[in-house]
Order: sequence, then structure tokens, then C-alpha cells
Amino acid sequence: MRVDTNKLMTAHAVVCLLSFCLSSMADTVTGDESVKGSVQSISPTEVKMKEGKSLPLAKVKKIEFDSFVVAAKESGIILKDGTRLTGIFRETPDGQVFRSTTLGPIKLKTEDIAAIFYDSTFLPRLSDKASVPPFVIDRKGNTMAGKIMWSDTKSTGVKTSEGLKKVLIEDISIICYAAFKPAPAVLLRNGDIINLGKEFKGESMSVSLGDKKFDIPIKAIKEIIL
Repeated sequence: MRVDTNKLMTAHAVVCLLSFCLSSMADTVTGDESVKGSVQSISPTEVKMKEGKSLPLAKVKKIEFDSFVVAAKESGIILKDGTRLTGIFRETPDGQVFRSTTLGPIKLKTEDIAAIFYDSTFLPRLSDKASVPPFVIDRKGNTMAGKIMWSDTKSTGVKTSEGLKKVLIEDISIICYAAFKPAPAVLLRNGDIINLGKEFKGESMSVSLGDKKFDIPIKAIKEIIL
């Protein structure tokens, strides 16, 4: 029987590549020491690895999960504490409800919202110190600075130095009401940023928003800064 050496070499190369990829995939826990492995759970006191090692949470500064990135929605909100949630607003009999990709339907207080974005094209501008809220950025990149007079699912009114301007929602990229905290505490795989009060519960993280609590699986997390 003849053995096709080319096929054997190809199969061997594939096995080696898979072995390398699997060995290189690992979560990283950084603190007094840097540990690689698979994070099994995070409690208020410790981080447990599947390999058997445990690290005191008080000594951990950063946890990076080696997980693939999930495509995020283009629209969402930024709260004043820096929390960024992708999703969309929906009109209901009780008023506007924000349907978060991560947390589901939530009622928000207007005073807690720093910005609403309808696409992510000009989000980097919000980090520009020269951009002082309140202002509106349209989809062409034009900035209209001034007091936000109203904003609903159809239009937004901006009182600029040139007078009142009404901008249709489909023409808006970002409405920025106030400044927000820029540094993320928890980065999710879908790009959402969580700066809310949190509690680790093993295989999930509980966050508080208003008078409600939401559980986020640690498998949905990309990075935690402690």
C-alpha cells in the first residue's frame, strides 16, 4: 500500500496549527503575578482558574478573557458614569424604553444619559477635549453646538447661536447632552462598556441600574479593570 506523504505532511501541519492555537488561547489574570489559563469563576473574594489555581480578588488588577469579539449594534447610549450600551429606543404606552443588547428593556432617567448615538462613525469625537457638550453631530459630521430643546423618536431641536434648528433623527449621528467618565471598568465582547456598580457571583456578574439588577455571564466579558 502506497502512503501519500504529501497528505500526511498536510495533516500533520493542520494538527500542529490546531495545537498551537489551542495552547495560545488563554485568559490572563494580572496582579502581583500574571497567570494564564481559563477563568472558571469570579467571587467577591477570589478568581478561580480551571487549572486549580485561585487568586485573591483584592490583589487582581486586570482580567483579560481570550474570547472572540461579537459584532455590536451601531446605535446605543452612553451614561454619565461612562457605561455604554448598544441597543435601540422603542415607543411604548408608558413612554420610551431603551432595549439594550446586553440588559434587555430598561427605563432610563433623562438626567443619567450623557449621549445617544445612532451610528458609531463619530464616537471618537466624544473623547476630544475641544468638543464641549451639549451638541449634535449629523451623519455628515457637522457639529451643532447649543442647548438641546427636545429629542424624541422623530427629531431633535438644538438652540444654536444661529437660532433653533430641527434635525430629523435619520440625519443624526450623535446627540451629546453632557460629559461622561471615559475609562471603562468592564468591557464586554460586543463592545458594551459597564461602569455600573457590580458584584461578582461566580460565573456571572450582577450590575445595578436604577432599582434593578441584571446578571451578565462572565463568558460575555472581554476585559475587567479592577
